[in-house]
Amino acid sequence: MEREVWAESGRRSEGLADSGTPPAPFNLAAAIAAHGAWLDGSREGVPLRLRGVTLSGRKAPGARLPKASLQYVTWLEADLAEADLSESALEEVDLRRSTLSRADLTGAELDFVRLDRAYMSGVNLCEARLNGCSLVDVHMPECRLMDAVLRGSDLTRVKAAKGSFHHARIFDCKLVNANLEEALLYHARIEFSLLTGVAAAGANFSSAHLHGVDGVRAEMPGARFIEADLSRSNFYRADLRRCDFRGAVLQGTELVRANLSEARFGDANLMGADLRGADLTGALEMTPQMLMRARTDETTILPNGSRGPYIRFSAAERPVRR
Repeated sequence: MEREVWAESGRRSEGLADSGTPPAPFNLAAAIAAHGAWLDGSREGVPLRLRGVTLSGRKAPGARLPKASLQYVTWLEADLAEADLSESALEEVDLRRSTLSRADLTGAELDFVRLDRAYMSGVNLCEARLNGCSLVDVHMPECRLMDAVLRGSDLTRVKAAKGSFHHARIFDCKLVNANLEEALLYHARIEFSLLTGVAAAGANFSSAHLHGVDGVRAEMPGARFIEADLSRSNFYRADLRRCDFRGAVLQGTELVRANLSEARFGDANLMGADLRGADLTGALEMTPQMLMRARTDETTILPNGSRGPYIRFSAAERPVRR
């Protein structure tokens, strides 16, 4: 029968313990070493299982903890920089203000984990599953979340500039005022999530699906949405200057009072798109058919600088050459 190192309510036990013996202090270093031995196939090795313990302030940089299990653990201000937590399971773990820079959580399962104000620069969360987690004010530039799945998680004000989110699936999450500048989101699927005030200048959403997304007042100048699907999303007053919407689906998308000046629209689908009050000054590759299918009014500024609504044969879809 496989042994396990358990720490519960501040106690460490291995096998049967004498109930009359005072609980010994939990030796984290020894437990990590035993887990490493277990990973190496040693008969002396013991997998790490932590439940209901407090480890706040403990340091374990570079710890080797793949497939470890942590439940109801309080580990505030932990130092887990460059730690290997791949395929680990974390449930209701409190890691606020911790350091996990360049930590590896590939394939990890995180349920209701608190990581607020953690420092996670370069963290690897590829193929990880985050359910109901809190990452408010987390600093994680150049993070890697390829093929990750996030559900019901709060990433308010997260700083993830130049992060990689290829093929990530993000459902019912908050990215309010998040920083995704120059992030890569190829083929990402973002549904029913809040991107209010998100900063994503130069981000790449090519072939991504953004359905039912609230991007009110988003700051996304120069972002690429080539062949992306933004159906029924709301980008009221968003800054979308110089964005690339070639081949994009903007069916039913709200772009009321959005700044779309100098954006590209070659082969885009604008059926039912709401462009009332939008600024399309200098927009490129628009056709009469696109503007006839979209909703414009007298507050719309058309590509040639004239006021809407768009009238067929007016040539207002052609930007003025300077």
